[in-house]
Amino acid sequence: PYFHFYTSNPLNDVDSNSLDALLVYVSTRLEGKYQVFPRPLGVGNSCIVFKIKDLYSGRYEVLRVLKTSRLKGLAEEINQVSRLKHRNIMSVHELYFKEFPYFVTTEYVPSESLDVYIDRFGRRPFFEVRDMALRLGDAVQYLRDKKIYLTQIRPSKILLDTENQPVISPFEVIKASDASRAKEKVKEDALYLAPEMLEDEKAVYDAETAGLADQYSLGLLMFEQLTGKPVFADDNLKGPRGGRRSLERLSLARIFKNRERFDDPEDKFRASCWKMLEAARVPPELLPVLDRLLRRAPEERYPGFDEALDAIAAIPPGWTDTQRAVMESFQRCLRSNDDFIDRFYEKVQSCKDLPDELIQYSDLAQQQ
Repeated sequence: PYFHFYTSNPLNDVDSNSLDALLVYVSTRLEGKYQVFPRPLGVGNSCIVFKIKDLYSGRYEVLRVLKTSRLKGLAEEINQVSRLKHRNIMSVHELYFKEFPYFVTTEYVPSESLDVYIDRFGRRPFFEVRDMALRLGDAVQYLRDKKIYLTQIRPSKILLDTENQPVISPFEVIKASDASRAKEKVKEDALYLAPEMLEDEKAVYDAETAGLADQYSLGLLMFEQLTGKPVFADDNLKGPRGGRRSLERLSLARIFKNRERFDDPEDKFRASCWKMLEAARVPPELLPVLDRLLRRAPEERYPGFDEALDAIAAIPPGWTDTQRAVMESFQRCLRSNDDFIDRFYEKVQSCKDLPDELIQYSDLAQQQ
């Protein structure tokens, strides 16, 4: 039930350097039904990803060309994914398992991953972080009800669609070479997995243990969105457009050292993390919730994942409907026009009757 999409040696079945030949082959097989765009969206350990267009409906989709010919077990997993239906889970459209190489077409999310989003815009307002946590939590709970334990609660695995809704995928696609992929995965695991999962990988197969571990990962994700940097990263990775996600500059030893320091209530590193959170002007009700989500001992967290989501939902958003509408409009403008930011802040600073939250947010964004 754990979606890894790997075989013992997946790279021997397809030469990832022969993308041109592969493109011709898949285009021929899909001729008359899909247009295949030549530049891959990504090349991962498990598949090569292309953007395609349905010639009948005009809808854009994603074509995932699997790198392995060994379908035993894998086909069952993909078939199970194809039956999922949830607003925040990427949908699978068609399966092509008749001849190798095998294809899967999925929903196309025309946006960016959450790590890129944080890089571009910095820390997020609490109402947005709260909504995203609840939507992601509902998707994770839906998967768990289907006996699927997906441990991908990390920014690089969360896509944001045009409505700013989070979308998660059971497929793993990393825009990196295979060598850097291995290094990046280790660092991402160290940044976002619960302590018990780093100590015992088999824990993901147990529903109760996975639920406790997901609380920890969700707490780290919320913390990062509110402060603008991963909890266990050094301060030199803080801030948008400054390479916050440049994991090659972050020592794995330093990550584990910071994890130890974060668990020590007397350590200055832990105190600095909570000060960053308080500087974000989050509701005071959030602090004890995050503190419980991020307890090192699983038994000290909430009894179950549902209880953790209920605790997050009980925190008031802290924004009026008008403030929220303004912020969401501002975000849409930023995402659709990179030049918008150059002209926006001059007018914000000259308009002193805006709510304090928006003035402070615009000050921070202008500095960054």
